[in-house]
Amino acid sequence: MADPPKIPETYVNLATSTDGGEIAGVSTSRAELARWRGGAESTVPPFGTALTNPMYASDGRLWIAGLASGGPRIWTFDGATLSGGPHEVTAPWLDGRQVVNLSVSPDATRLAVLSKLPNDTDYRFDVAGIVRNDSDMAMALAEPYRQGEPLVRFVDVTWLDQVTMAVLAREKEGASLRPFKVDLGQGVGLRRVGQLELDQTLIKELPDATSLTSRGGVRGLVVMTPQAAFVRAGNAWAQQADASEIIVGGT
Repeated sequence: MADPPKIPETYVNLATSTDGGEIAGVSTSRAELARWRGGAESTVPPFGTALTNPMYASDGRLWIAGLASGGPRIWTFDGATLSGGPHEVTAPWLDGRQVVNLSVSPDATRLAVLSKLPNDTDYRFDVAGIVRNDSDMAMALAEPYRQGEPLVRFVDVTWLDQVTMAVLAREKEGASLRPFKVDLGQGVGLRRVGQLELDQTLIKELPDATSLTSRGGVRGLVVMTPQAAFVRAGNAWAQQADASEIIVGGT
């Protein structure tokens, strides 16, 4: 792609399309979505609040969630053009909740959804199938399957491959915030098979972490904090000098 545009510091949690042609970010107020394509910038007219981190999926759509009309909403945008408004993807099972963050699987068939109650309790990590119409447009989410138990306080999620995800979460209330590897339908990390003690599977905590992505697998995890970006280095983290965000295509 061409040289990336200069992004104002008021926009955070940047995402870029798979081809690198577009970048999106949300305002620090979580009330605005901005997009950059080529030399053009577009601030999307207001459509929701409490916006999640944006992400681009392999279906060419930009996905984001938030609150509108008093309830949770999930939207997609055409990732090939700055024109066009949000398209809603319905999920009645989210009624009464708030989406914390989401991530589309690499083949764009499933959506990982982190949600909570408005009073900041009952955090859940669900994966649901994406229901599409005859034009292959995402229309709704199927009934979900709960993942990542018994983790709590989910902050962000990313797919590592078709059946594996990484989440920023806590092992229990009061524990440190850190990434965990979650196998689809099979519990958290290696605890399910009893081959390793929990402390051998943990990745060093980053208490101020706000989001995560991966450059490839669990070894390629990247975690962002308000001050810096960190990449996985063994079972610890290496701070990236002069970098506040690292953007991976298709995230």
